[in-house]
Amino acid sequence: MKRILLLVFTTTLFFNLNAQIQKGSIITGGHFNYNNTDHSTDNSSFSNGHNYSSNSLTISPRIGFFTSESTLVGIGLVFEHRDSESESSGYYGTSIDKFKSNLFLINPYVTKYSKIKDKFYFTTRVNLKAGIGKEDDNKVFELRVNATPGLSYFVNDKWALTCSVGNIYYNYKEVKLEDDSNNKVKDKQYGTNLDFNTFTLGFQYVINKRSRE
Repeated sequence: MKRILLLVFTTTLFFNLNAQIQKGSIITGGHFNYNNTDHSTDNSSFSNGHNYSSNSLTISPRIGFFTSESTLVGIGLVFEHRDSESESSGYYGTSIDKFKSNLFLINPYVTKYSKIKDKFYFTTRVNLKAGIGKEDDNKVFELRVNATPGLSYFVNDKWALTCSVGNIYYNYKEVKLEDDSNNKVKDKQYGTNLDFNTFTLGFQYVINKRSRE
């Protein structure tokens, strides 16, 4: 599956399938993603158990400009919120761990449109995201680069529906710990993510060049 995804990325980045989109048109839109997880275990034989719950929310408005009939260049803003609570109980009592994070990112991007059939397009979006935020009381800086496959369907001349799932990514994260201003934790990750929690559903409003003349 990973090899197929890589092949699709390469093909759509370097070949134009004559997407019938007007050069000079503008697209505005964004995506919304929400995930909730609840998990609990109870082992009465050993008098212990574990409860875990988490919520994540991503809101990302964007605006782009078609530099050609198949290439969209744009910029967006991203807000991410995550919180979780883990409760463990056993012979020695109950312990609760909580986590909360808020992150704001700026997102320049390039999207390649490849026409499948009338009004229906395969897309490959390359994102650069950089921003700051907080994890509990610690300051965070993040840099992300990823390539994401997706689909776009133009309902009419003004509106399009979009969806995407999976990505190839590189992430850099730096956490400045509150207890020591000189103490930083750095983390780098890269790979392919095909998890369902990467699924996004969005919309786009199209301002055609013709309508602005």
